[in-house]
Amino acid sequence: MAGGSRRQRIDDFKGTLTEYSIYLEQLVHSLQAQVWYWYRQAEHQHTVPVRSQSSTQQPSGCFVFQLETPESQANKATKPSIEPWRAATKEFSGQVPKDEDGWSSRRKEVHLHEPEAVIHTFCLLTRRSTQVCSLGIGDTPGGEASILDVLGDYRVFTNALGAQKAYVTQISYYSTLLFVGLSIVALRTGANPEAVDDYMRKFLTDQQGKECTAGETYLSQLRTGALWPIRCMDELYDKGLKHRGWEIFVLCMVLSYVLANNS
Repeated sequence: MAGGSRRQRIDDFKGTLTEYSIYLEQLVHSLQAQVWYWYRQAEHQHTVPVRSQSSTQQPSGCFVFQLETPESQANKATKPSIEPWRAATKEFSGQVPKDEDGWSSRRKEVHLHEPEAVIHTFCLLTRRSTQVCSLGIGDTPGGEASILDVLGDYRVFTNALGAQKAYVTQISYYSTLLFVGLSIVALRTGANPEAVDDYMRKFLTDQQGKECTAGETYLSQLRTGALWPIRCMDELYDKGLKHRGWEIFVLCMVLSYVLANNS
């Protein structure tokens, strides 16, 4: 390893790449314990409001964004709540592999353990080729397409991908996060806010199976909530986990129904 790369190691760790990987995984486990300590401390300082639960049952050990209606958002108590985040963190951390064998096993479960599968998935998520997965939604927008054209196309693509149960369900969860992230990009590059919100309502309508009439405040909260995993990926990458910073979310995240909880 080059000297410049070695100086970037956390705690100036010395040793092989394998030893460093094991050290980082142990560090993650230690940080998880610290997070739980502070969650327990904060739990005694806030009143936790009663929350509506989705009737859809999800597998245990996965990170879940729960969807609530705008009405339930409006009726919630105004006092801050840490309970949903505490539960979500516990589920998410429980799904993260603990060692190299665990990482290998999880990749196989998600069908991302071979180079061809990784390339296939990259082409799929970026809509680089219509040949990688026949979803019947046509070609991607051309080079002259506006950001709203791209957003509209990705909305249809993500919902079509979610219906492909034969393919990796985990990838459809990640593409949902990408869609919400793309809506943020659209707004920050000057797209019409009403048009962006309309695409998000159409997306949620397809996801829920009923018409979504959410207002701009709720949709803004949804976008804000999506920034949390995106920020985590960047921070984990910078702190030494590199590609595993985003791989954790690709392999372990579940978006059963997306919720921005910004109480």
